[in-house]
Amino acid sequence: MKNKIKVIAAAVGIAAISMPNIYAASTINYTFNYGQEYRIMLDGDTYTVPNELTYSDNTTKDTARFKQYLQTLANNASGLISYENNKLTFNGGVSRANITNETIPLVNLNTGVYKTTVSTNDLKNYFEYYILKNKRQTQYEDYTKKLETATEDIEKFECMVKISDFAQDVERMSKIVAPATNTTLYGCVPYLHESYGITDTIPQGTESVVSTIPVNYYLDAIILRDMRLAKIEYSINSGNYVTVPKFDADNYTYTVKLPQNVPDDATIKTKASGIMELTMKNNNMPGYENMGLTITNADIKLKNGMATAKVKVTFDVSKYPDSATYKTNPVREYTIVFNKNDFLKGDLDRNGVVNSNDAAMALDLYNNNSATDEDLLIGDMDNDGVINSNDAAAILDVYNAGN
Repeated sequence: MKNKIKVIAAAVGIAAISMPNIYAASTINYTFNYGQEYRIMLDGDTYTVPNELTYSDNTTKDTARFKQYLQTLANNASGLISYENNKLTFNGGVSRANITNETIPLVNLNTGVYKTTVSTNDLKNYFEYYILKNKRQTQYEDYTKKLETATEDIEKFECMVKISDFAQDVERMSKIVAPATNTTLYGCVPYLHESYGITDTIPQGTESVVSTIPVNYYLDAIILRDMRLAKIEYSINSGNYVTVPKFDADNYTYTVKLPQNVPDDATIKTKASGIMELTMKNNNMPGYENMGLTITNADIKLKNGMATAKVKVTFDVSKYPDSATYKTNPVREYTIVFNKNDFLKGDLDRNGVVNSNDAAMALDLYNNNSATDEDLLIGDMDNDGVINSNDAAAILDVYNAGN
């Protein structure tokens, strides 16, 4: 045994001096487990962060560090998100977050969620380069010190085997080529819970370390989407596009007075841009095409100089099947009433404003079946040829939007 130890000690000395190019020394058996928890937040949404989260495999993680991360992120988000008393609020705009190290091979950079296929080799390389290499260096130093005071042959043997193997592990892991350690995600708040354990053994009759390392990754991805529009433009009979006057992202109803020279049956098309899309394009932020936001523009024809256009923004949640907040695609709708006449759409009493009195008149006209052709032009909000309770509700919507 003493002769064997001397041989190993000599080998350790040579390895420490010459640092040979050895691919591996210890044998490492990995088990990678990963899960995810998604939450979708639209502009204006608030999420109360719980004290712990339970994943699909029934693993429970404490959220204390996650909350600290959210607070730090909110402090640097210029008001786009806020965090107070465990409540995270998305105020709109394009928030960004940096991800590092092992998170990168797990995350689809365009959406901020798990990749459909995760490379185990990538996970191994990232884990070894960013985590295990430093751990092995510490183990190497610890066993080097322990060897200095070891008295039993078996203890010395263990120290020298681990010193030799761990030195070669550090050498190999230092040569791993890992992608960039810092990547920016837009419209997403990702946070990685990670845990691992290392069991090192020297099987009887061998002179090499066998390590068993289970690694657990759990990603909390808060998907931030601003569904508001930055602007709406319209074109009359394929003419130049002009912007809807006094457009405000938080106002969803407009009336546009058309010039008298516009034909009574003119065709009007809209062209809208979303806040997220426009902000990201103007600031050269990649990935705006993959935000899952779709704008449906209007293509309408005036009838007697009047028509109503609806521009819709839809968010596709099918990319986030584990979301607990939105089970169906949320939709935002902007309404623009185009009118070349001297009355307002919905202003059935012709007093220059749209209010609850007009909604009441719509119901009266419906109940008495007494709507005139002019009443239909003014009060048929959905242009289906009749005035009914749906139009009364739409008139109330116009009234409420203006208050």
